[in-house]
Amino acid sequence: MARLYPIIGLLVLATTAVFAQSDPFQSNPGPPQPVRPAPPRVTRPAPEPDAPPPLAPPSRWDGIWSGSFECAAYQTHVAFSFIIVLEVKNNRVVSRLNEGSTLPGTPGYDTWIGDIAADGSVSIQRSGLSGGIAGAAPRGAPFAQRIDGRFTGDGFVGRDVTDLPRECGVKLIRTR
Repeated sequence: MARLYPIIGLLVLATTAVFAQSDPFQSNPGPPQPVRPAPPRVTRPAPEPDAPPPLAPPSRWDGIWSGSFECAAYQTHVAFSFIIVLEVKNNRVVSRLNEGSTLPGTPGYDTWIGDIAADGSVSIQRSGLSGGIAGAAPRGAPFAQRIDGRFTGDGFVGRDVTDLPRECGVKLIRTR
């Protein structure tokens, strides 16, 4: 019987190879299909981006306004002045562009905000921390002022109406 095992093993190998070549559950693939070339690649230009919406017409007082803020001498305080540049957008004073500091809470930080009426009148709220200009409040001292004035054509004139003991005023011209 020991001689039969190698023969049985050969038969198993032979029948396995025969059945692997012809699987009764697979169909004949038939003749090979012709190879079709890939269609040519058409490159299309990128679509044009949508045009941005037209800009809204500028408001009557929009622009950059430059001039000076001046305060008269009072008792031991000397007179002082400084140059200011304000931005107006949509008939609203929105910022001082040349402030001493752009970081809130630091000396020299200075905000100007106010809505301009159709007739050009405005009440500007100004607040911040003093930059230490000679004649003004000490450096870092908080301040708040209200400046009432009027825009006319390309000019602005206003005055501080806060309860200060001295006269302070603003004169500006539109620079762009």
